[in-house]
Amino acid sequence: MPAPLASTPPRSSPATRALLGSLLLLVGAGSAIATPSPSSGTLSNGNPTIHYTGGLIFGANVNESTCNEDVTCESFTLRLAPGDYTGKRIQVGIQWLVPADDYDLYIHSGGITGPVAGSSAGGAPSTAELANVSIDPPIVTTLKTYALHVVAFSVAPGDV
Repeated sequence: MPAPLASTPPRSSPATRALLGSLLLLVGAGSAIATPSPSSGTLSNGNPTIHYTGGLIFGANVNESTCNEDVTCESFTLRLAPGDYTGKRIQVGIQWLVPADDYDLYIHSGGITGPVAGSSAGGAPSTAELANVSIDPPIVTTLKTYALHVVAFSVAPGDV
């Protein structure tokens, strides 16, 4: 398995999100809005880390198909710049503070309606999810797009 460029970041409350790896996305604390800030970012060999803050999402969903965007789930657009990513992968991690809460993470190739390229949907008690995406082919010649979709599987209001 290819090695990531960076270590796993935390997903701290409220609703902190993180993407890391060959290209690494890290996040800060949650905000009073439901959408991530910023809403997108571009990874490259020269910019292997991206930070963003997740919004305040809570509620319960069967899976991502039942969620209400910016209420019980949120999306972040990740772009991968052209380059040579041989031996690298994209690794996305999310963390939160309340072990009874359960967030799930999906990574779609090409955008939110594209196929799932990676996911992590472990159950409570936990305070983290981690998903990996292979970069295939490893030589990227045009900008690639992914959508990170964080879903509140079972999160109480106020815990976010």
